[in-house]
Amino acid sequence: MVAGTAQTSTGAEHAFVWTASRGMRDLGTLGGSNSCAYGINDRGGIVGGADLPGTDTHAFLCTNALINPAMMDLGTLGGSNSLACTLDNDGDMVGWAMLTNGSRHAFCMTNATMQDMMDLGTAGGTSSEADCINSNRMVVGCT
Repeated sequence: MVAGTAQTSTGAEHAFVWTASRGMRDLGTLGGSNSCAYGINDRGGIVGGADLPGTDTHAFLCTNALINPAMMDLGTLGGSNSLACTLDNDGDMVGWAMLTNGSRHAFCMTNATMQDMMDLGTAGGTSSEADCINSNRMVVGCT
């Protein structure tokens, strides 16, 4: 499986999933114009960012994208935008999300607590980003 972003016939960019047997499948958006896939796991889960109606972009999770490509809005840490960068095979995902003050913080969301986006904080600065998570829930990113 391959996940990525492709231009649609209208000029918008949409996240997609591709397999040799089924070809490319458009994953849509969260009601806005564009979306982008950033990570895929071995179970067909895909994460990325998708536009809402208006100007905000939220992190999304699409489980089982080959059968039912419905995006789940992962929300934010109180601000306007977020992006999910990767997910592991257990469904744990990381990325960044804005706080109400506009700063970006790394987040982790585990499959067991899908309702709770955990703020990972910073290393003393004003922003951080989580880029990868492994099967031991070890996270790497930057500040």
